[in-house]
Amino acid sequence: MKTIAVCGATGRQGGNVVNALLATKKYNVRALTRSPSSEKAKALQEKGVEVVEADFDDVDTLATAFGGCDGAFLVTNFWEHMDTKKEIQQGKNLGDACVQAGVKHVVWSTLLDTREQKDDIPMIGEYKVPHYEGKAEISRYLDKLNLQTTHLITTFYMENLLDNLKAKKGEDGIKRLVMPIGDTRFPVVSLVDIGKAASHCLVNDIKGEFFIASDKVTLTEMSNILTEVTSEETSFYSPSYAEYRSYGFPGCEDLSNMFQWYAVHQDMHCGKFNVEELKKTVGVTDFHTWCLANADGLKG
Repeated sequence: MKTIAVCGATGRQGGNVVNALLATKKYNVRALTRSPSSEKAKALQEKGVEVVEADFDDVDTLATAFGGCDGAFLVTNFWEHMDTKKEIQQGKNLGDACVQAGVKHVVWSTLLDTREQKDDIPMIGEYKVPHYEGKAEISRYLDKLNLQTTHLITTFYMENLLDNLKAKKGEDGIKRLVMPIGDTRFPVVSLVDIGKAASHCLVNDIKGEFFIASDKVTLTEMSNILTEVTSEETSFYSPSYAEYRSYGFPGCEDLSNMFQWYAVHQDMHCGKFNVEELKKTVGVTDFHTWCLANADGLKG
């Protein structure tokens, strides 16, 4: 059996990739983590996953961790440190280590470069949407290496509605989603489907770009479905981009720019994701079905 290394295996994307790969029964799975003694790492070992320690800031230790692997799932976490330059360097380190270790095929979880479209979205330093463009820069770097790379291009996580962007009750008792996007239609994806897509690309030796989304929705559709599924009246509030940038929480400017980019380039962005085809090839789950499966977490 071939061995596949999974970065961030105790995290949200990597954990779902591990589960999807194990379900194929085609691979030995090696989990790369900074904390091999953590409870999450121990849980992976109980599933039969090999767990190894790896430091994204150290190419040599990464190359050792990738040693003997036929493929790898690569992912970086901007929100862990919110430092675009650091994320770019970590992504380059992952690519360099894979080349050094002789890994044949990598699936890289990435995002589009929002600077390729002309618009009036304000820059944040040299970036428009930093958590997008860092990954886009890594994508370009990986293409220069002696690697067979799948660029797994993702989008807005449905799971955001379980934590940082969860609908919250106002003084009137009505829950509201708060996103500065009006009623723009935008692609959303579940983490489970990202895992299934990564596995699909490895099993079928898919190279180049692979766009993964589970559904395309508007805030009106989201709030109506949440009302139905949770039996809690849910609406939405769409502040101006400037208002959202003023909220003061870490990353608010980045997210405001992201939502503005979604709105301004709606047709182009939605057009990248062929959900009907993904239902056939990956078996993605639509937003309504996802909400039913996550109803308890969406309540309150």
